[in-house]
Amino acid sequence: MSLKDTLKKNADNIKETAEKLQESSERLADKVKHTIGEATHHGAAESEYAKRKALGDRMSPQEHAESMANEAKHRVQAEIEGVKKNLDDV
Repeated sequence: MSLKDTLKKNADNIKETAEKLQESSERLADKVKHTIGEATHHGAAESEYAKRKALGDRMSPQEHAESMANEAKHRVQAEIEGVKKNLDDV
């Protein structure tokens, strides 16, 4: 094998490795994004729950219902982010 062939083969290997690293970093970035989204929505849901516990009867029925709806919405959004995070592994 000539030096030129060896250099070309090494260059091709380096290019292939760089492409794999790029793909891996993109998958990692997506996973981090979904993990942060999941945690944010879990926190928002817990905040709504804590707000209802703290205010108790001082909330109007409408405020209570809106808070419950917001909590449910954030829990669903957290689950969606969790599924997206797990799909990144597939």
